[in-house]
Amino acid sequence: RKKMTPSGSRESADEEVLEAIKHDHEVIPVILEFRECQKLKGTYCEPIVKFASRAGDGTWRLFGNFSHTRVPTGRFAMKEPNLLAIAAHSERARKLRKGFITRKGWVILTVDLSQIEMRIAAHRCNSPQLISIYLNDEDVYSEFAITAFHLDDYKFRNDSGKWIYPSVDKEEHRFPAKTCVLASLYDVTAQGLLVQMPTGKGWNELKCQDLLNAFYVKFPEVLELRKVDHNRARRYLMVWDMWGRIIHTSGMKSALPYVIAESLRSLGNHPYQGGACGVFKLGMAQTHALWEGCGLQDVIHPLLPIQDDPAT
Repeated sequence: RKKMTPSGSRESADEEVLEAIKHDHEVIPVILEFRECQKLKGTYCEPIVKFASRAGDGTWRLFGNFSHTRVPTGRFAMKEPNLLAIAAHSERARKLRKGFITRKGWVILTVDLSQIEMRIAAHRCNSPQLISIYLNDEDVYSEFAITAFHLDDYKFRNDSGKWIYPSVDKEEHRFPAKTCVLASLYDVTAQGLLVQMPTGKGWNELKCQDLLNAFYVKFPEVLELRKVDHNRARRYLMVWDMWGRIIHTSGMKSALPYVIAESLRSLGNHPYQGGACGVFKLGMAQTHALWEGCGLQDVIHPLLPIQDDPAT
């Protein structure tokens, strides 16, 4: 929707507005691409080197300041520099990450917890279909794509034991299905889902709504669990995750419907994000204890926890 500048003199053209209308005209993705270049250059490429300092071995290193209690969900926060905010979803951002190097003979390795938030959802809502998918090591996004796009339900395991879905195309089927699954988990509307869809693929708001409906039909327990979380928010003005971490809101007392709706959406995210953070931190502690027990602390150095993706 239209948004005015703070002065009210003209319509805003900030990133939020352009993302919402990027499917309307071919020039808008070009503008967003240009702004991405500006952000990477001005936020990371130029300022980040100023925070580097010389370590004891003579190499230049970055030593960010971590905070464990700043984010309500339990996620780590970082400043000076905020290495946790470096984007990774575009080709340029991935190239920027290649600028972080290590000493000769060493390798930077990242290992993430696969589909952690969807696994938390399966645990919380006790969905038989979701649980069955994860117990069988299947791919939830491809499974949903078969249902949503009415594809041939044929799959097989390759020599390494990984499930192969011949009818599911990575770009045409799996990516939209993955985007929809994660959006549905966080109560995103069809309009919000359209913003996340790639341009030039014929997506519109009606198709996005059909995709959302297909998700709730296939996994109705997720929708039922959201009602439980919303009822808790209305009754207690707070919700909590599986570890007991709570988040409060005063927005539920508002007389404005859109404020209440935004508060419900924010509170509904917390049990999934907070639950995933707890699992992530336990995994970090157990992994660290494991390699210390094996005497590998001199060859494995934990560096940076990025949400559910620790780098060593």
